[in-house]
Amino acid sequence: MIAKPEPGDGARLPVPKRARWLGRLLLSLYLPAITACVAGRPPSNNILCFTCTEVTCEPAAPATCGEPPGQQTGTGSEARFISGELDLTGDGVPELVRRVGTQVRIEGDGGEVWRTPPNWDVVDVALGDPNDDGRGELLLAFRREDNKGISRSHPFIVGYREGTYRTLWGGSAVRDPIHEVALDDLDGDGVQELVVLESCGEDSRAVTVWRWHGWGFSLQWRSEPGAYSDLVLVSGGDGLPASIRVTRVP
Repeated sequence: MIAKPEPGDGARLPVPKRARWLGRLLLSLYLPAITACVAGRPPSNNILCFTCTEVTCEPAAPATCGEPPGQQTGTGSEARFISGELDLTGDGVPELVRRVGTQVRIEGDGGEVWRTPPNWDVVDVALGDPNDDGRGELLLAFRREDNKGISRSHPFIVGYREGTYRTLWGGSAVRDPIHEVALDDLDGDGVQELVVLESCGEDSRAVTVWRWHGWGFSLQWRSEPGAYSDLVLVSGGDGLPASIRVTRVP
């Protein structure tokens, strides 16, 4: 119940008006401080970092990952390969590898020496030694239509052997489409692991780590599902293992 003013007490504001007036006064006093507090808060940290052993991977402080290298990352919402250099022929001279649209081109000896078939829609590329044979190769993640006209996701290894570039290993269509790939030694054993950012259900993705076992890759670890992008492996330097760095979309 709201109390009424006493007769003759005209100078006193009615209670509802007094409450509104007092509320406005308090708001005018505290609003600048509240605004300054919100403005001074650091942005939410959506960088996730993982460090791995031979058995599994565990979350780590984002500072552990440092800053990702910029020379092979895209400019959009995905940290996908644009270009890089690697000695693919074994002559000590690196070839230039470029992803142009959905095609990959290899340039050497002053010109283009190889490109992906036109029916390969390349999603991402990783340069390294994915099959642990001591030679530089390309790990390609691409989509192509099967004999029913359905677009399927594949991982392939392409390298230079016996005077020509060719497929060294062609993976079957994977169940979970691949979005991004990367190669590096994650556990310090001198062998590169394959790290994949893949679909995990309709609206989420998972980070997965794979090892070469002689005729293909076997799954070592899978993260919890989430809205991840920008997969980058950050080198530890001085022979230390690399860390996995991804961005979690709010």
